[in-house]
Amino acid sequence: MSNTVIHNFIVHQIVRDSSRNAFLKPRAKENKVDELTKGVALSLLGLFNRTGLQTGTFHQESGKPKFEQTLAKYTSCVGTTFTFSNFRQMTVDLARILEGEMNKGGGKIAKPNYVVFFFHTTNETSYLSVITLLETQGFTLKNLSFAKVERLDLDKLHLAARIRLNDWQDEMLKDRYISFRIGRNSEMRDYFQDFIGCVEFTAARIETKTLVDAIKQCCDDLYPNNQTKTNEIQDLASNYCKNNKDIDGKISLIALGKQLFPENDDYLLQVSQGEKYKLSERVSIDNKSLSGLTRFSGRTKKMSISFDADLMESKKVVYNDGVLTFHEIPKELKDSLDSKR
Repeated sequence: MSNTVIHNFIVHQIVRDSSRNAFLKPRAKENKVDELTKGVALSLLGLFNRTGLQTGTFHQESGKPKFEQTLAKYTSCVGTTFTFSNFRQMTVDLARILEGEMNKGGGKIAKPNYVVFFFHTTNETSYLSVITLLETQGFTLKNLSFAKVERLDLDKLHLAARIRLNDWQDEMLKDRYISFRIGRNSEMRDYFQDFIGCVEFTAARIETKTLVDAIKQCCDDLYPNNQTKTNEIQDLASNYCKNNKDIDGKISLIALGKQLFPENDDYLLQVSQGEKYKLSERVSIDNKSLSGLTRFSGRTKKMSISFDADLMESKKVVYNDGVLTFHEIPKELKDSLDSKR
């Protein structure tokens, strides 16, 4: 987070009246980006890295959603630099959309909340983050006696979304540029997804192959040059994914990480949801694509052969009647063989 710069930050409040109608109480001007504000923003961003997230894009089924239209109205970009013509008014307009969603359907059961918007850059990538915060009860001491107090719950994400503006702005890039936390309650999930206007990415084969690559990276990072341990973990991963899919055909990255790397149980989640892989916390599983976790190997006194099973699917390795044919070999091996000719 040391490379993160907070540019704009504002908090609005959505309350409910005696009839349970939600209405917005907007802040008159942006919050000052001082050390305390930066600390809160960085703390919230840290939660993104430790929380199971879904990933997706703005849906386009019936035109651009209101959230995206509002974002586009106030956003300008020169090169890779983003600016907002009126950040405060943009967030008020966006909060009005949330207010509307909280007055219909599943949104009617949503609790009053504070909605935080902040614009920040990390490693030259620009983001807009939207987070709803709830109040929770805490305790303080008055005259050495405990008393209840209401405080903001900054310990976990309730509902949240983070938009990678660079990738969103590039209309040719059909990437998963929204990471969002929407919880397990289906009604709550629907109202917040409707507010953002996002749709989850669910291509099982692509997601599974991406997960396989992420697991392999974790093995390389945590157990370098330990092929035996890597094979053991990859076999465990394959079996777990096949046997623990939920009714939607998905597995939880959090649960999988605890199974594979109990001593580093959040490492798989961090790697999988980083900029390289961008997976959701719940990953759609295609059993055939799990073959990348299987490795064939064998040795004699004078020969050792080892390769990933998915090389046979891609026909880079072909087995027929006891004969293995390699249509692709490592460059180092090829160079060594060529030098002996």
